Amino acid sequence: MEPDLQMQGWNYVERVELSSQSGLQQSVGQEPGYYHDGEFGIRLEDVVLVVEAETKYHVSETPYLTFKVVSLVPYDQNLIDVKLLSQEQIQYLNSYYETIRQQVGPELQRRRLHEEYNWLQENTKPFSHATLMAASLGILALSALTFTLLTGM
Repeated sequence: MEPDLQMQGWNYVERVELSSQSGLQQSVGQEPGYYHDGEFGIRLEDVVLVVEAETKYHVSETPYLTFKVVSLVPYDQNLIDVKLLSQEQIQYLNSYYETIRQQVGPELQRRRLHEEYNWLQENTKPFSHATLMAASLGILALSALTFTLLTGM
């Protein structure tokens, strides 16, 4: 029997007044989730701002929009199976963790919260080159196995 899976995405939109050149901006709760009916569920939540995107080409007077994560909280790395992530996803996580270290770390140091600062440094370590290589080799092996199974070679 196939499991009853439910996916969850954008849950709420809220308008907030920010002091910026563009004036009124929107913050959005981004809550992707995976639910196995009657078994368990996993949900991540980030708060993002809708901001004007920086693009190489301007094809219209109306700007393109994108999201900027403003909730700077690391994901628990023990819950991330790197073998399931693409290189791009791993680079995104590493970049996100670097942003957290750069924006939150100095404030923790300024407040002399040394234990919290050390926790932040430990929990925002980038995925290592070895981790990235292992994930890449896993994808390569899976591709080779799929090719073999599909072609009978």
